[in-house]
Amino acid sequence: MKKILSSPVVALIITFVLVFASLALNTRIRLGGQCDEITAGLYSGKGGSPCIADGLRSLCTASEKMLTLAGQLGIDVDSLDSDGEYADEDPADLINDIRNALRYEDGSARYLYYLYEALLSKDYAMETALARAALSEADAAAFLEAREEASQARAVVDNDSYNNTVRAFLKKYDRFPTSQIASFSGVSMPKLFA
Repeated sequence: MKKILSSPVVALIITFVLVFASLALNTRIRLGGQCDEITAGLYSGKGGSPCIADGLRSLCTASEKMLTLAGQLGIDVDSLDSDGEYADEDPADLINDIRNALRYEDGSARYLYYLYEALLSKDYAMETALARAALSEADAAAFLEAREEASQARAVVDNDSYNNTVRAFLKKYDRFPTSQIASFSGVSMPKLFA
């Protein structure tokens, strides 16, 4: 056993393993915290400013109002946007999926973006159908309010700095060998909301 451990090849292998393990641990500690902080920016704004999650919550509320109004008017929401990319998606399910992903902060940025795009598609179809419908004065006011809320929510989502932060981080760290070591050590790089 002493002969094996004193062999230069074994010493080199042990040194390599120790250096790689310490490098992986260092990467996990250093990058892991930064990645977590950036990803948290999707769910909480900096300095009290609204974030993507705030915009998504507001969009869900506005979409729910339009969905309720469409239902009261007998508009078949399931038939809207029937030939679009998100034709099979139910708006009520999309709203619930977004809220659940935000509540548990378990939705990846890409998954949330898919839900956002699908809900936007349904919202635009609902807005068009409601704009063409014969609305009472109260319904017209409720529709305009919901449409304005949806517009403001989309602006919050579209103008958030989360993607710029992720791009800058990935430009700096998503390259060889850092990204491979990070992946090996269990660090999940932040994902774009796109």
